[in-house]
Amino acid sequence: MDSRPVHNELHVRSLVWRVLGGQVLGFLEVLYFFIGVGLLGMLISQHVSFVKYGACDAEVAEAITALSGEAQILELRVNRNLSKAEKRGEDGRIEDSTAFRFSTDRRLLLVPREQISGSQIGLHEVVIEPDSQCFGSFASKSLIKYVLGHEVILLNVFRRAVEKEKMRGYLYGYSDHKLYPLEPPADNNWWSVYRGKFAACVTSLFLMHTMSGLITFSLRHIQVRILKLSVDLRAYMLSQISCSALEVIVHYALDAIVFVPIITGVLYFLREFFEDLFFSFMVVLVAWMREVVLLVNARHWANEKRLQQLLSAYFFTFHLYFFCFPMGYSWLALFTCTLFMQHAVIMTWNRSIRRHSIYASNVNALSPLHLL
Repeated sequence: MDSRPVHNELHVRSLVWRVLGGQVLGFLEVLYFFIGVGLLGMLISQHVSFVKYGACDAEVAEAITALSGEAQILELRVNRNLSKAEKRGEDGRIEDSTAFRFSTDRRLLLVPREQISGSQIGLHEVVIEPDSQCFGSFASKSLIKYVLGHEVILLNVFRRAVEKEKMRGYLYGYSDHKLYPLEPPADNNWWSVYRGKFAACVTSLFLMHTMSGLITFSLRHIQVRILKLSVDLRAYMLSQISCSALEVIVHYALDAIVFVPIITGVLYFLREFFEDLFFSFMVVLVAWMREVVLLVNARHWANEKRLQQLLSAYFFTFHLYFFCFPMGYSWLALFTCTLFMQHAVIMTWNRSIRRHSIYASNVNALSPLHLL
């Protein structure tokens, strides 16, 4: 029986899968790149407009100046077109999550509105319309309204107002129920600015090395335990002892619980820096993905230092942005960093396998240059 038709059919199938796989991965590489560049441009545009420079500062400038007394409260909110199903407060007013309350006395931030009306506390309310010109063009307004939200803009409005008026105060956010102490910088010279940037760099490097070390330690020990488990299971199966296989699995499962406090400790350790448990969890998740990719890449012939350098540079840039601008677009920066890291993984592996194909002389008319 002639096996050449079967061999040719398998060769054609392999060739088709290689072509399709190379096209799909090439498309993903280009897609991740353009989406990452788009998010980066969006981040830079929004940061320059609303974090570095105050496009909406004029909306609250007079109200901030009026807070000269001790018992004064300023409420800033973005007016929304709310339905009747929206939740209402005790005073019948619609509760808007996109709102902040500012006062120089932190005790006044939690005073209910019905008690303010019958007291000597002065309440200044500023409402900004969603279609205000300070939010930029129509595309920028739609992006802020449906994707990014107004919270970061309002936070930075108060931050710049406090720095301009040289006053201390406290800000309460209705969306996250967090209290933000605001005060002007003690020194605004070049030395204090560079000292803050240097502290952000040191903090970023410290967090990255701490997370990397703990995650690498956990992955290494998990890998060793899995190898021992496979060896023990094979030995028990060859010895034909039915009840011992379950015992060894339970033993290794209980032994692996020791890593749960390590991972939980890393999560709560990061919470002290990022001040948000869910955001800290997402940062830890990205760090785990980074270490797993580097571990797999180290066992592959496409191992390169370029991938580790790219992933570390992207992750360090995210940390640096967060600690330099704690009231910036942190979520957008994290998504941008994740997309660029995914693009770096696909790009590095694609280029490495193509070079390997060239060195191995596996590229010809019948075997085109595509990723397996």
